[in-house]
Amino acid sequence: MQIVSVTQTRCLFGTNNIRKFYGPTITNDLLLHFAMSDPSQSQIGQPRDEKPKIVFQVLFQGRSIKFQQKRATTLRRSLDEAAKQLNMERASLRFTFDGLAIRGEETPETLGMQPGDEIDAHLQQEGGCDCNWL
Repeated sequence: MQIVSVTQTRCLFGTNNIRKFYGPTITNDLLLHFAMSDPSQSQIGQPRDEKPKIVFQVLFQGRSIKFQQKRATTLRRSLDEAAKQLNMERASLRFTFDGLAIRGEETPETLGMQPGDEIDAHLQQEGGCDCNWL
């Protein structure tokens, strides 16, 4: 009988084919052993390494739009989508969080946002006072 390493067996057969090859006599523990190249590094029951998502709202003149995204993803797409749902052009709106202007390259993580936080949308104002009336 030839001894084949676990990695070679997994590559040759695949997990489903191992079950077919050994038939009903194979136990889940043995199948798990074949499925992992290094049983000491099992990740079963451990949470996946994903960035947690954050839920926040964009507020504009009494309207509220909820968004959910990963903390490390830039806010550009969410802000563009907010402008689209408000039927406004993105360039005509300014977004602020805690009174500071938000750039599209920033992320909820860099802004220190918490779930449930709110981003305020404001109309872009150009110019200033028309002093001809003086």
